[in-house]
Amino acid sequence: MDPAQHQQVVELQSYLYTLYHASSTTIRDEANRWLHDWQSNPAAWPLVHDILSGRAALSTIPPSSDAEVYYFCAQTLRTKITRDFEELDASMRAALPGSVLAMLARHQAVSFIRTQLSLGMAMIGMHIPGSAWRELDASSSSMIEWVSKRLFGEPTMRHVLLEILTVVPQEAMAYQPSLLPARRREIEREMRVAGLPKALEVLEALAGDGNAMGAMSAMGAMSANNNNKGMDGENTKHVLEALAAWLRLGGSPMPGDAGGAASSGASMDPSTYLTSSLIPLAINSLQKEEGPFYAAVDAVIEIIFCSSAQGRPKPELAGLVQAMVAQVMGLLPQFHVCIQKAMNERDHDDVYDGDHAEQAKALARLFAEVGEAYADLICEATPEVMGPVEALLDVCRYPEMEVASISFNFWHRVSFTLSAGKRPHGLNWEGAVLPEAEAERRIAAFRGYFERLVETLTEKTRYSEESEHWHSDEKNDFKYTRQAVSDLLLDATDVVGPDACIQLAIKPLSEVSATMNAGGAFDWRKAEASVYCLRSVHRASNDVRDGATLMSVLSSLSYLPSQPTLDYSVVLVLGAYSDWLAREAERDASGGVVGLIHQLIELIVRGLGNDHTSAACALSLRNMCESCGKFLVAGANGPAFVEQMLELYRQAQTHGDVSGESTAAGGVTSSSSPSPLSPLSPLSSTVLDEEDVEHILEAIAMVIKHLPSDVKRAHVQHMIESVVRPIQGALERGAAPNTMMVALPLFERITTILRNVDDVEDVAATLERMLPLIEVAFNLFGADPEACERICRLPRYAVRTAKRSTVSSLPALANMLMVQFERTMYSSYLYVASELVKTFGDDPSQDACTQPLLSRMLMSACSILGSLQTVSAQPNLTDDTFLLAGRGLSYAPRLVVSSQQLLVALIETARNAILVQHREACASVAGFLVRLLDPSTHRHCDVAGVKMLEAVFTPYAGILTQLVIAGGVGALPASRIHEMADVLYALLKSSSNGQESVGRVQAALARVPDSALPASDKGRFLQLCGVIVGDQILEDDEQQLVDALVDLSECCRRHKKVQAVVMESLLDVEFRVFN
Repeated sequence: MDPAQHQQVVELQSYLYTLYHASSTTIRDEANRWLHDWQSNPAAWPLVHDILSGRAALSTIPPSSDAEVYYFCAQTLRTKITRDFEELDASMRAALPGSVLAMLARHQAVSFIRTQLSLGMAMIGMHIPGSAWRELDASSSSMIEWVSKRLFGEPTMRHVLLEILTVVPQEAMAYQPSLLPARRREIEREMRVAGLPKALEVLEALAGDGNAMGAMSAMGAMSANNNNKGMDGENTKHVLEALAAWLRLGGSPMPGDAGGAASSGASMDPSTYLTSSLIPLAINSLQKEEGPFYAAVDAVIEIIFCSSAQGRPKPELAGLVQAMVAQVMGLLPQFHVCIQKAMNERDHDDVYDGDHAEQAKALARLFAEVGEAYADLICEATPEVMGPVEALLDVCRYPEMEVASISFNFWHRVSFTLSAGKRPHGLNWEGAVLPEAEAERRIAAFRGYFERLVETLTEKTRYSEESEHWHSDEKNDFKYTRQAVSDLLLDATDVVGPDACIQLAIKPLSEVSATMNAGGAFDWRKAEASVYCLRSVHRASNDVRDGATLMSVLSSLSYLPSQPTLDYSVVLVLGAYSDWLAREAERDASGGVVGLIHQLIELIVRGLGNDHTSAACALSLRNMCESCGKFLVAGANGPAFVEQMLELYRQAQTHGDVSGESTAAGGVTSSSSPSPLSPLSPLSSTVLDEEDVEHILEAIAMVIKHLPSDVKRAHVQHMIESVVRPIQGALERGAAPNTMMVALPLFERITTILRNVDDVEDVAATLERMLPLIEVAFNLFGADPEACERICRLPRYAVRTAKRSTVSSLPALANMLMVQFERTMYSSYLYVASELVKTFGDDPSQDACTQPLLSRMLMSACSILGSLQTVSAQPNLTDDTFLLAGRGLSYAPRLVVSSQQLLVALIETARNAILVQHREACASVAGFLVRLLDPSTHRHCDVAGVKMLEAVFTPYAGILTQLVIAGGVGALPASRIHEMADVLYALLKSSSNGQESVGRVQAALARVPDSALPASDKGRFLQLCGVIVGDQILEDDEQQLVDALVDLSECCRRHKKVQAVVMESLLDVEFRVFN
């Protein structure tokens, strides 16, 4: 080893020692940066090669561990093979497989080094095509054959061969961004057609060789890992791990299947490889509780998947499936033991009954795979196929949710299949509609199973005794458990019916009541779980037949003993059933349902005064008033109820973000003494959040809108007035410290009222009245963009609600927006302007207002968005600028296209902004360009305007084409490819001369070196562009362009160095503002 290389080794060891052993984080970070940079350097290739092959000896100074150095070098070699394979010349590529095998022979005893080198070997197979292996060895048609020939005959290397055979299919299925797209598609085909048969052949031979792992035993390498298991068991385990990986590859969709590029059809018939002698080995190994059991589970799961199609066993594999399922179901007693052990541990803190959880999870996966793979057959409900159903009920009974939830997807699928067979679920349902009698027979056969499932699920929603001491992770886990159970309960209603499901959900509640009546203690946890489950199935209440039971349950909830968590759930369930109560009230002539609704609302409103339930009560009150408002204001109790709600409105004004503010200070207080109607006067004992106040305001507005017009208008004006006065008082204080704190939530409360009052005249009148106050607020709070945005919601929603009834406010509002925007450049003003353009843009009689509004605001915005840097610094302004411009093109294209100055400004700004990283801003710019070039936009403009647009746009078409391609292939995240493809499609279609458009694409691609983007890939892309602009009709040509741009993107993004070359060739310096 020459001195220079020795110095490199010492330096490498020094930084590795620092990384692993230095106490200073700063020093370790510096070492990590150096090592990262070194890995990216082409000079790392020879040094790593020499260290791993033994040509470069390690230094004893610094005292770094040899294993640390070898591991890092093996990791570096794997990384460079993956990412930098193109750096090697042909001779180095040809020599690399042999060199890596030699390194594996040298380092086979150390598992973590061996694994990195095995992964490196696998990646060589990803880069070198199958045909090229013949050049290395004329008798080898694939990488698997080449490696097997060199390692199988060496007993000490067979464990290495097994590891390579395991990782190769894993790497073949993994997304490899460093490979060209065409090569990625080739890999899976090669591995299936040539690799899979050879791999199975080799694995069969290894499985029959009890000494295949002997080399590792001789070196003592297994002593730390095999827990004294026999060689045969360990060998079988590794063979089955490799088998599972190859079956996973064989059973996955071919590239091109399910929406990819066109498939060559090169795939193997599963019946070919499922006849391997390894299949019975995997199935029989399920009976071994130790050694290969877990590997056998993984392998059998893949066998199950490969043997099924469309929810049934493949006919040619029926015999295999029958034998395999019998073996799997024979494991059910073992699972019962696991359940019992888990229950013992749950019920007794001092009991530990062995490591059963992993075994339970593995068995649950097996049962679930059988159930899901053959679900359609199981849904036929014949006695001989119901075994997996019982097994998956047992899985659901398992105490730990991690195991129990493995069964959930099966139950989802069965519920869907059974109900869809009776009534197809939309256009995606491909199955036949069964005769009604057969569909009912199947549902009846499963009803008992689903009833037991519901009872089990109800138990799983119960809080534990330790719930008061849960940390945040445990609380979140329980929350997710309940959400999953809730979804499954709703599915169960399709099978057992909503009435039966409700009866099962409330059964624990009845048991709690019976216990209390007998003098027993109140189990609030059991009661709360029952109430939660009742809420979970509320969406099925449309089909409830026995309304009396549900009515009785809802009315009885108010009599439950109070407990904070239970109270919270009770209130939420009342709001959940508000739509059902409204339907029942519609059918009930006696008025009893309306009376119950009044009682329930009293219960809800009383809960507003409880800190534990106030948020739930506010939300449920809103839901009840939205659904039942028209019943609440009707009849003899209607006027009194309205007065009670108005009193609640007055009290609510002193809560939320304005609580504690006095009238004298310009704040808010109740405008009258509390009402004597105590049930609806609860708010003196609590302080509501602003969100809760908003829900209350929405509730009251939803009640008021059902009153006669004159009465409604009087109440609305009173509600508005009670908020306007405090706003006026606050604004009169000028720039006092708390003026903004009081005024902003009050503006938003008016917005809430306007959004929920169904009277355009009231909304329009309120907007006109509020405009002077809005202007004062803009002037006072103009330095705060968030404040202005909150104020802007009022005119925005007022115009959206009242539409053209706001015409009297249009001149003043438009002028105010222009002035304020030019003063501040806040994007929130643009959003209000876009609402005005949407409302009045198609009315030429209002052009005197909308034309200057659109032109002045857009010109002002464009004037400061003069480069990609300034655009990137103000993404919200960019977003709303092009949203407004897009609205102009959609609703008033004449106002945009008729102004050459505005067109030039917008197109130049779009050129500056198309590569902005901000997702919404980028989408808005792209959407504007697509709409600008859309022929449907041009049809709403005069001929002169269209000609001017074409004359203005043409000089920018080339650079925009270039930038859009750059965005698609690397300047923007890959998630933006669809937007870039939309713009490119519009550019291709916009020109009267399609070949000019294709020429612009060709010019852009020509800038990219063929070393970065192969000429063949450029050619395919250009060919598609030519077809798109041609006369022939190409089906789904837009999607084909997206797919082609994805391929082009993956070529250019396969490596950072390649991406950098592509970006430098496509983008001038001013546009290189990307990650």
